[in-house]
Amino acid sequence: MVNWKQDIAISIVLLCLSAAFFFTSLGYPETNGHFPAYLACILAALSLFLCISSMLRRNGSQPFINWNALRGPALVVFLTAGFIVVLPYIGFIPSCVLLASAIFLSLGYPDKRAALMVAVCATVGIYVVFHIALGVSLPTGTLWGSD
Repeated sequence: MVNWKQDIAISIVLLCLSAAFFFTSLGYPETNGHFPAYLACILAALSLFLCISSMLRRNGSQPFINWNALRGPALVVFLTAGFIVVLPYIGFIPSCVLLASAIFLSLGYPDKRAALMVAVCATVGIYVVFHIALGVSLPTGTLWGSD
């Protein structure tokens, strides 16, 4: 990446996030709590690597944050928050189709029909794997009844 200051800021945020994940996972049962702790350690190591590598390639002055580069990730965060809000009301399948198609279209996927078809196929795949094959209960939402 060209902007080393932005990389340092992102690495610090990721390092704090990994610390939060790690300390949260300490309260989990011992058999299940190891996996989030391992992921937190991997995230911490990668964020430290990003911080060190961006410090080594400092060259010239650049703006601290490129706000235009943050539009896409901010939009994904906003859409995911909307997914979390509507999930209890309309259920997993419609909200997952809406989230996936909205992310595809907002990040520049050119064909609307293809984006919708990919979203539907991905949602059906997730439903088949988790609900049918693994028996994981997925939210049905208050509009459709309870599971």
